[in-house]
Parts: sequence; C-alpha cells; structure tokens
Amino acid sequence: MKINLHYFYKKMPNVLKIKLRKFKIRKILSYHGNSPNSEEKIAITNLLNDGLRMIPYDFTKKYVQDHEICQDKDGYSFVKFLKHRVFFPKNLSPNMIKTKFNALLCEQDIESPHKYFTSDFKPNSRDYFYDIGSAEAIISLSVAEKVKKNYIFEYDAKWFTPLKKTFEKFGDKVVIINKFVSDKTSTNTVKISDYISDLHNDYFFKIDVEGEELNVLKGMENILDKNMNIKIAVCTYHNGKDFQRVVEYLNNKNFNIQHSKGYMIFDLETAPYLRRGVVRATKKFESNGVSLEKNKL
Repeated sequence: MKINLHYFYKKMPNVLKIKLRKFKIRKILSYHGNSPNSEEKIAITNLLNDGLRMIPYDFTKKYVQDHEICQDKDGYSFVKFLKHRVFFPKNLSPNMIKTKFNALLCEQDIESPHKYFTSDFKPNSRDYFYDIGSAEAIISLSVAEKVKKNYIFEYDAKWFTPLKKTFEKFGDKVVIINKFVSDKTSTNTVKISDYISDLHNDYFFKIDVEGEELNVLKGMENILDKNMNIKIAVCTYHNGKDFQRVVEYLNNKNFNIQHSKGYMIFDLETAPYLRRGVVRATKKFESNGVSLEKNKL
C-alpha cells in the first residue's frame, strides 16, 4: 500500500511537525556543517534562523503577494503575468493558485538557485525554444514573443487545456506536446531529437522533469554532438547525484558549464542535501577548427 506522505504530513500535529523539521535540519548540519564552503554557510545560517525551506534564502519572503484570480467563460482560472494570462487546472482553488504562482515567481528571482536565465544566458530571436516539463509554462510565456518558435512538453494531462488557453493567441508559433520526454520513443514517450530539424542551428533547451533530466539529455545525444549553437538550462536538484552526472555528461559533449548560485533542499533521503538548482550549459561551437563561446547574446 502506497502512503501519501504529503497527506500524512498535513494531518500531523504541529508539535510533531516542529520536531520533524528540527530533525531534518540536524541531518543537514551533520552532513554539511563540518567544513562548509561560503555559499553553504549562508544556507546553513538561514536554516538555523528561519527553519527548513526548499529555497533557504531571505529573498523568498518577498513572494507573498495577493494575486487577483480571474475566470474565463469556461470556468478556468487565470492570473495575469506580464501582459498575458496564465491558466490553471480546475482542481486548484484560488488560494492554491496564489501559493503556486508566488512560488513560481520566487523560483525565477535574480537571487534564486532555481533561476534559468541570466543577463547573458537567455533565449534570443534566432532560438528554437524547448520547454521540457513546462507545467503552467510561465517560462515559455516569458520568451514566446522573442524566440523563433516554442515547443512545450508537458505529460500531465491536467495541464493540457490550461496550456492551450494560455498560448492560444500565439497560433502555430507555439506547439504543445502532451508526452513524457525521455531517451526513447514509444506510445507515451518521445525523444527531443524527434522534434529537431536539420534546417535550424540555434536551440535553447529548458529541462525540468522531476529527476529524469539525464535521460532527456541522453535522448538528445545526436543533437548535442552536432556543431550547433545550443544552450541548455537543466535542473539538477531532484536526485542527490544529478549535478555531478549532468555536469560530467555535458562536459563530455563539449559544453561550457556554469551553475546557478546557492543551493536548494529538495529531499533528505540521499546526500548531498544542499544541491545546486540549475546547470547552464553552452555548446563550444567550432568554427574552422577554433572553439568559440556562443553564450554572448
């Protein structure tokens, strides 16, 4: 019998929740506390001062806005984002949407370890943008008007109608694929290489697929081996060894590697508990035998 741990935690008495959080913090300190680097020291200090949080930094306290929740004629709720509307599934209450939307904005704060883009690492007008594991797809929405074309991959069926509503006005510039992205093609799964054209040369891939990121990259192997302008922002915090494995894989594919600053805390089953949130990788583009860095936009 599978136990719903989230439900179990919600029903737990507050005194037990406090004890559980303290136990988790002690576990983090016992692993990282002996000789922490400067960034780990900041995260540990914040844990001791403010308790256990997925993103253990003070900037998160800014994201408690009371966003207006609207509804369209079909009963789907949406939030205004930039000059667009972001739609959500019908099973989410207004309070749940507000909490989720604040968390989404927080993740992309300039100080966040979950931030995908920087001032010199972002999609441009030549890029074909692939949002792999999109959920509500505010990342795609933030770049849809800038990029050449946008492919959105989200396997969870509850997001399909909201996504269609969010991107309706973009027409065929945005393609939504309700499939799970992996390293093989089957009835329910696809490889990104199935959606790549040899006619194009500029790509930006954003990958957030709940721990399957390395398999997605392996399904792109023939693309990553090519001499093209490729940028990748990939999450590396879902599993304890994701950061190490993703960096090693992309290094072997001749990419320049950077990571977001700071750490995230996702689970306490496998060390390390403080994990890098996002790896940003840029292909070392070869021109006439000379390696050129293509991350200046």
